[in-house]
Amino acid sequence: MVTANRFKQIDGAVLAQTVTVTKEDIKRLQANSLFDVFRTLPSVEVAQYGGRGQSASIYVRGGSSSQVLVLVDGVRMPRAIMGGIDFNQFPINSVERIDYIRGARASIYGSEAISGVINIITRAPINDDSGRVSAGYGSNNHKKGTFVVSKPVGEGKHFKGVLGYEKTDGFNVKPQPGLNDGDEHGFETLNLKLGYQQNFSDNLSGYVGVSAYNNEYDYDNSSIWSGHEKKTGEVEYVGTDLSLEYNKDVYPS
Repeated sequence: MVTANRFKQIDGAVLAQTVTVTKEDIKRLQANSLFDVFRTLPSVEVAQYGGRGQSASIYVRGGSSSQVLVLVDGVRMPRAIMGGIDFNQFPINSVERIDYIRGARASIYGSEAISGVINIITRAPINDDSGRVSAGYGSNNHKKGTFVVSKPVGEGKHFKGVLGYEKTDGFNVKPQPGLNDGDEHGFETLNLKLGYQQNFSDNLSGYVGVSAYNNEYDYDNSSIWSGHEKKTGEVEYVGTDLSLEYNKDVYPS
């Protein structure tokens, strides 16, 4: 199923220019972040403000970043003051799929979606029974680990939990010779996402979720006037998601 028309449809019935990236595709890409996936999408450009942990803007088909709507499970992601979006809220391993819609058909989502829509789906299918544990280590003392459990807990009931941690010493993302030589702009994040969904009938379903994350990132504030200055930013978030959905086929075939 894809989300090109704001309701469930099979792939063959969708007229919009839609690309669906599954979790199997993400594994094959060996993506470390959502940015790695976005950069593979047609007509998409990513502008990241600094190193890991900082916000980014998405551009589609030459439009402005304000004309691209980014959703998580159908809910709009908030933008920072400068228009960027924090995509470090959950591990890449927690994503079930990404639906990308571009072209005029995306405008059914409103004026924010003139260029396109990216819908990041983290909810698992109601009958999904799986678990994943992953860990990795790389250059710049980069280490990460993710634990994901997705399990039915009764007829038409499902629970999914995600715990992720990532830390890296980073590198100098804004080198200024003679001013900030040897700087490292690191990043550390801890995130948790819990979700419970239930089908009350063939047409009615409900979802309740809790998300929490803490991101710390280094950035350079050096200048020839103020001298060398390295700072650390922090973003904390705790939120809940409660939804009730009703779906009915108005025009049965």
